[in-house]
Amino acid sequence: MAMDYKDVLAFLAVARLESYSRAAEELHLAQSALSRRVMRLEHALGVSLLERHPRGVRATKAGEILARRASQIDIELRKIEQDIRSLSSSVEEDVYIAMPQGAARLLAAPIVARFQAAYPKARLHIFEGESVVNQESALRGDVAFALVYSAQSHEALVLRPLLVERILVIGPAADREARGYPDSYGLKELARLPLILPGPVTRHGYRTIVEQATRQAGLAPNIVLEVNGFATSLTMVQQGLGYTISTYPPVQSGIEGGNFVGIPIDWPKAEVELSLVYRTNTPMPTMLRALKTIIEEVSASIKSSPYSRPAVDLETESVISD
Repeated sequence: MAMDYKDVLAFLAVARLESYSRAAEELHLAQSALSRRVMRLEHALGVSLLERHPRGVRATKAGEILARRASQIDIELRKIEQDIRSLSSSVEEDVYIAMPQGAARLLAAPIVARFQAAYPKARLHIFEGESVVNQESALRGDVAFALVYSAQSHEALVLRPLLVERILVIGPAADREARGYPDSYGLKELARLPLILPGPVTRHGYRTIVEQATRQAGLAPNIVLEVNGFATSLTMVQQGLGYTISTYPPVQSGIEGGNFVGIPIDWPKAEVELSLVYRTNTPMPTMLRALKTIIEEVSASIKSSPYSRPAVDLETESVISD
């Protein structure tokens, strides 16, 4: 009959403290359970390990040998555990994440700071791109994780909802004094605005949302310019050539700096959900599990505002499927 390591640890505590009651208290065990463990170990070895004396118990000769050798083994096992745990935080490994611009502005810095503190030798690479491109990168396995707005169904991917963000009409601040802005835009007003949006070939989420919203109202958007570059779109907006659509994070500095205004769209579905997306068969070593947790915790720490809120179902995880 082989020795059980937990039984050995129980014996070591009794031998060191020379008391079943104190050892039981230290190990958070009932004294009867502790006694059974010691008896099982004695039965496995075929010898008595402890003997009673007026003030408690003490190790027998066999018990002294076991206590001395087992203590050395326990110390070595603890060192091995520490070495392995420390190894996981010193791995020199490249980790790749894809993020859309809005999410990167909001989440990238705190995610990087926490990850580097935990894994200082790992190299975290962040690619900033459109959500459709990010999801395709995750599907191909080019990145470990992707942050994606309005993630599309695919049986090979897992979805973790992170944030819900409101989309806004972005206009030039100069128009505030010249023509004024409403508190919000209804769908009729939105359809009349001269919009600067990406071309349909990009499958851009904001354009799809605007087209679907206006179509449901029997309208069509007034897209005056197709620009497949958000920075260029903002330049056009600032010069008074039209309006664009965005969540708040990519334009926060411009709004706070007095270059733009952000006006909500008065439509219940004028929101986008940001999700963490990765392949169902992605290996999850300790480092990647830690990064996944960091992404989720940073997202959950974002305070609710008129522009964004944490997703309510962070505890759920589902495979994206048709």
